[in-house]
Amino acid sequence: IPLDNIQIKSNTSTYHINSSVEIECQANSRPLSQLTWTINNTVVHSGSPSIKIISVDTNSDTTAKSILVINRLSSANNGNYRCIAFDSVSNKVLISSIVEIKTNIILNDVQINSNISTMDTTIGIECQAYSRPPSILTWTLNNTIIQSQSNIKILTINTNSDSMARSLLVINRISQTNNGIYQCTAKDSINNVMIKTSPITIDIPVDNIQITSNFSLQAMATAMKIMCHAQSYPSSTIIWTLNNTVIRNTNNIKISSINIHWNYTAKSVLVINRMSSANNGDYRCISSNIPYNKTLTTSPVTINIPFDYIQINSNTSKYTIDNTVEIICQSRSYPSSILTWTVNNAVIQSRNNIKILSISGNTNFTTKSILVINKLSLTNTGDYRCISNNTAYNKIQISLPITITSSTIGIAIGSAVAVLIVALVALYLFRTKRLHKFNAFSSRNRSFSAVKSRASSKTDISNHELVDTDATSGINLSSSNDNQHENPIYEDIFETPAVKNSS
Repeated sequence: IPLDNIQIKSNTSTYHINSSVEIECQANSRPLSQLTWTINNTVVHSGSPSIKIISVDTNSDTTAKSILVINRLSSANNGNYRCIAFDSVSNKVLISSIVEIKTNIILNDVQINSNISTMDTTIGIECQAYSRPPSILTWTLNNTIIQSQSNIKILTINTNSDSMARSLLVINRISQTNNGIYQCTAKDSINNVMIKTSPITIDIPVDNIQITSNFSLQAMATAMKIMCHAQSYPSSTIIWTLNNTVIRNTNNIKISSINIHWNYTAKSVLVINRMSSANNGDYRCISSNIPYNKTLTTSPVTINIPFDYIQINSNTSKYTIDNTVEIICQSRSYPSSILTWTVNNAVIQSRNNIKILSISGNTNFTTKSILVINKLSLTNTGDYRCISNNTAYNKIQISLPITITSSTIGIAIGSAVAVLIVALVALYLFRTKRLHKFNAFSSRNRSFSAVKSRASSKTDISNHELVDTDATSGINLSSSNDNQHENPIYEDIFETPAVKNSS
C-alpha cells in the first residue's frame, strides 16, 4: 500500500505555561512508514529535557503512529511542529500540516500614552497589552466605564498579532467636561488576570470664563446684576474686584456663588441694590483653580454714572444795590467733579467784588462751590450758571440759571429815587416858604420908605435919589458869582427885625 496519507493533531488548542502537550501523528502504508518530527523545520530528537517522542504500536501492519510529548510547556517550546512520513519501498515522503504551539502569555503589563494638548483640540489616549490570547481592553473615567459617546470614540486597532491588544480613545474638541482620571484595564480571561494602567489625568484647569451684566442704563438708584461663570476641573473659586480691589459683601452689594458639579461650572452673581456714582469703576471676575495655581480674569464691566445731581441756589431772591449775594452750587459725582461758574456763558474768575469759594467732600463725592458777589451793582446782571465737569468720564452737566436782571435791581433803585424825590420836594417847599416870607418883608419895607419920603419932603433929597437908594438897597435875586446860587441880601432877611427896630 503506497504512502498516501498523513495526519497530525494536538490534544489542546491552548498552550498554558507549565502544562503538558501531546501531538499525535499517523501515516498509512505497507510496509509501515518511518515517522520523524520537526520544529521550525528542524528535526526534533527524543531525549531533550522537556520533549519525548513515543512510537505507538497500533497492532496494524498499515498504520504507523508517533506521539510527541512536551512536559512543563514553556515559551521555549513555541514553534511550528510537523510530522514527516517516509515510505522506504517507494521512497515517498509526506509532510503533515503544522501544529503551532504558542504558549499563552500572561498579562503582566499594560501601557498607556496620550497626546493631551489644550482646549478644543482632539486628543488620543492609546492603551496596549501583551498577552496570548490577546486581552480585552476597557476604558474608565474616574473608575466609571466609558462608552463611545458624543465627543468620545473608542477604536480597536488590528495589530495582526495573537498576543497584542491595542485600543485608542479619541476625544474630539476636549473641554473641562472631559477632565478626570483615565485608565485602561486589560483582562486576560484565559489566565484570569486583570491589570489597570497607571492613570492619565486630563486637567485643563480653567478653559472658559465669562461675565455678563444687565447694566444698560446709567441710572441712579436702580439695581444692577453682574453674572460670572467659569468652567474648570476641579471647580474654580470666583472672586470679584472693583478697580483691582477685592469686593466684599456690604449693605448695598451682595455676592452669591454656586458650583454645578456635573459640568464643573462655578457661578457667581454680584448684585448692587441701589446704583450711585460711588459704585462707578471696572468690575472683573477672577476664576482661581487652586489645585493647579491657575487663574483667568474676565474683561471688565465698566459702570460710569458721571453725575448723581447738580444743584444751584441763591441766598436771596431780591437783589439790592450794595448788598452781598451768595450763589451756592453743589454736584455729586464719581470721581468728584470740577465746578466752574459762568455769567452769560462767560467763565467767571475771582475779581474785584466777586469771590469763588470751593469745598470738596471726599467722603460722599460731593463738590461744593460758592460764588460771592460783594456790593452788588448793575454791572453784575446776567444769567449765572454752574458747570460740573467729570474729567474722568469726559461728562459735563450744567445747572439751571439764576438770573440777576436790571429790573430786579430796579426795585431797590426805585426806592432810592422815591426817597430822593421826597427830599427834593421837602427842600422845594422849604425854599418856597422862605421866599414867601421874603416877599412879605419887601412889601413892608417899601411902605416904610414911602412914609419916610413924605416926612422928609422938606429936605433936598430928591425922589430920584430915594429911588436910587431904594434900588441899591433892594434885593437882587440874580448872582454875580457863578458858583453862588443865593444872594447875600437874601441871607440878610433874618436880620430884618434889627433894621426895623433901629428905624
